[in-house]
Amino acid sequence: MSNKEKARIYYQAVSNYDSHTIESMIEESYIQHNPHMPTGRAAFLSLIPILKKYGSKIENIRMIGDGPYIAMHHIWKNALPFGGQEMVAFHIIRFSNQGQIAEHWSVMKVLQDSFSGRSVIEGEAEITDHDDTENNKLVISGLFDLYINDLFGAEPLDLQKYFHNDFLDHASLIDNGANDLLGNLRSAQVKIKVKKLHKIIGEGNFVLSVSEGICNNLPTAFYDLYRLKQGKLTEHWSIYQEIPTVNLANENTMFNFG
Repeated sequence: MSNKEKARIYYQAVSNYDSHTIESMIEESYIQHNPHMPTGRAAFLSLIPILKKYGSKIENIRMIGDGPYIAMHHIWKNALPFGGQEMVAFHIIRFSNQGQIAEHWSVMKVLQDSFSGRSVIEGEAEITDHDDTENNKLVISGLFDLYINDLFGAEPLDLQKYFHNDFLDHASLIDNGANDLLGNLRSAQVKIKVKKLHKIIGEGNFVLSVSEGICNNLPTAFYDLYRLKQGKLTEHWSIYQEIPTVNLANENTMFNFG
């Protein structure tokens, strides 16, 4: 059974409050990178009765697999335990060599329309172009070199070489196109500085980046999902979540990928 198949069984078990299946799939020493939750399998299992109480359910929108890592783009319904009636989330799980879930990362936010009025979850979901996976990951790596090293000194043409003319942005902060991207990031309304790229997970035409930096003067985790076509960006989704610094439930950080 592939890791993606196991991931589907896992999130369906969470939606069905099936503690027995979840316990069989997660290592006892499960490492939790959600700063609001204690680490370990027992702590995760203690959340299941709370999800059942509120009727919390997962609707998966996209899933990509890259070796031991599975990245999932979810909608959470009846998600009051997480802060809202409907939440949009990225979850990443890592499978161990023994085939169990060993580690988990996530970001979440209340589901709402994007800056442009477009849904933050709509768009293409089909994975294609598997032979282009590594090249597409390199494209995103190059884009982040620009973000980290010289975004605000960049000209629109520097960014435009990464974007298709029909690029669609589903991000809540950014409008469409390279010009709009650069203009919004430079504006007084959206102050973003990417400081470090932690992880790239890719499968075919989809690549997820996990980075950190500053958004509106707050330390922030950035999750950006890109769809590429012929080596250029054609669609983008994101969740940006503040990194807490006090009252942490674990010391694993929101990053620390192996």
